[in-house]
Amino acid sequence: MAVENLILGVTEADGPDRLDAIVRYHKIGALGVGTGYVLAGTPLSRRSSGKYEPWSYGHKLIGFAMERTLLDASEEVLTPIMLRGEILYSDVVLPAGQDQDDLDQELRTMRERGLEVAGLTDADQVDFDSTLNALVPNFISAGSTVYNPTITQV
Repeated sequence: MAVENLILGVTEADGPDRLDAIVRYHKIGALGVGTGYVLAGTPLSRRSSGKYEPWSYGHKLIGFAMERTLLDASEEVLTPIMLRGEILYSDVVLPAGQDQDDLDQELRTMRERGLEVAGLTDADQVDFDSTLNALVPNFISAGSTVYNPTITQV
């Protein structure tokens, strides 16, 4: 079960300073104005303003905060955000006021966007490699010409 992230009004942040994950691609993004902390492992969404904020139901999960970041009440704060890679389910932080089941449902869709959540054990999590590899023999046996039938996930 993910730990709840109290985000606003938190005077001390519990949890690691940095996210322990396999990061394949990240960027420096601006967190919106606020008070308190965004903890490492907090799922983030990008708002229409271009700023990143903790994920909430109804918004598309884009990535995860890579380090614990103290928000500023008067200006945005820059922080590294993991956009592609692998994170442990136990390291995902549940944003305050959000439902664990809603977050889990969103986490199940992350693999197609290049973010894998290891330890999310629901049966309906799609296994991209197995699905793709199962399609290759059918494609080849249908008479299609393939230069290199070996498929590797990027």
